Amino acid sequence: MDIQGAESLAFEGMQEVFRANPNLIILVEFWPWGLAQAGSDPAKILQDIRAREFHIYELDGDRRRVLPVHDDNVLLGRNLERHHTNLLLWRGNDLPPGI
Repeated sequence: MDIQGAESLAFEGMQEVFRANPNLIILVEFWPWGLAQAGSDPAKILQDIRAREFHIYELDGDRRRVLPVHDDNVLLGRNLERHHTNLLLWRGNDLPPGI
């Protein structure tokens, strides 16, 4: 999902998807600056993701690695206009392949 800062609106609209699917994998761009410009709170988005029992992984395309995110402040610190990252959100019993 890459919708230029409107990701929180998409998550709000996905409530039934979250309820009906205990096992989910979502790929989403996380762009704190863009989220804030769209009227969202990037910290609250991460809190809501974790509250829905998702594990958060950062996709490091330069190094071809998938890294667990333990400290949300690392992501929130990327608050300049061009700072964004791609996240894999995983909720379920089995780890996604390759992790």
